[in-house]
Amino acid sequence: MFNRRAKAAMLAAVVVGLGATAPVGAQGIPSRMQQQQVTRMQQQVTRLNEAMQRMVQIRDRAHQFEQAMVQEMARLHQQEGAQQALRAQEHERLRVMAQAMGEGAREMHQAMEQLRTMLGEADPAWDRNTEREFERLREHWEEMAGQMGEGLTIMERLRDRLGQPDGDA
Repeated sequence: MFNRRAKAAMLAAVVVGLGATAPVGAQGIPSRMQQQQVTRMQQQVTRLNEAMQRMVQIRDRAHQFEQAMVQEMARLHQQEGAQQALRAQEHERLRVMAQAMGEGAREMHQAMEQLRTMLGEADPAWDRNTEREFERLREHWEEMAGQMGEGLTIMERLRDRLGQPDGDA
């Protein structure tokens, strides 16, 4: 099984190889438009790789958050009292949210891998509108990654607030 860097390097080689295998112009040189398309696709793949890395970071951060909630719930269950039971329930709910966020990030990463594969196998006959749609999809996913990161930050603040006496921070 290849590691991520090896996969990224192979993908870059495939994308670069598109220029070598693209139909050639009358003089045996790929047309300028084809070269521009390959360059655009390479840039798309690079930006997509960055977005994919952000999604991996979100997934890992959500997992760490979930583990911290499990530890805090174990600590709260060792204590007695209605207040500790209520806090344990609140932490369980945050744990479930973090778990869902991590799973969503994992699935988004898989979707991004599919897009990256499609871009790596770019059809030289794609028109500019098709390329724009791929770019719009990548941009949408980048925005979603940013929103997921913000969501985790909010959940962390909630966790910190719930850890304070009487919920005051």
